[in-house]
Amino acid sequence: RTFYPSPPQASFPPAADLKTAQQQDLEYFRHYLDLNRTFTPEARARLVQLLEQNQARAGSFTPAQFSLAIAEMAALGDNGHSRIGPGRLARCHTHLPCRLYRFADGYYVIRARPACAGLLGAKVLQIDGRPIEAIADTMYRYFSGPRNHYEQYASPFFIESPELLHAAGLASAPDRGTLHVLLRDGTERDAEIIAD
Repeated sequence: RTFYPSPPQASFPPAADLKTAQQQDLEYFRHYLDLNRTFTPEARARLVQLLEQNQARAGSFTPAQFSLAIAEMAALGDNGHSRIGPGRLARCHTHLPCRLYRFADGYYVIRARPACAGLLGAKVLQIDGRPIEAIADTMYRYFSGPRNHYEQYASPFFIESPELLHAAGLASAPDRGTLHVLLRDGTERDAEIIAD
């Protein structure tokens, strides 16, 4: 949010297509290298490499894939401030109509809209056949910084978004998710949930 000196104003002409728009965004992102001094030499080299790879792919990214590409590059700063906020990512992409929280023994549904009401209090074991802890571990690359902060605060934002999970290759569809849950009565079941 805040840099000193301030980043330059973007001065690109209006983009005529998705490829041009994504190329312009990635070109503007290059300023991040000058404004953020938290990168180790190795991380900086990796960021430059990823930036070049992403520029070669410009135009082929879905909106969620593009969001994750930017988040992954920013996360290479590996601190609590150099990242794309997961709440902002979640608001830009589909998310399940239930909210999760990670307790010491796993992820639980702690809030639910009507489509998810039957799962309130359930422990989520898998999403689309993948163990939820493995999904959380994989999505950490888009956040970085202190691991305990990620697990307690940020991981649910990623896990609740089928669109982000699909963009990362971890979900079957961007608009729904199949949750395998352990209900409060001790039974297990699958529930396909349509995303908001």
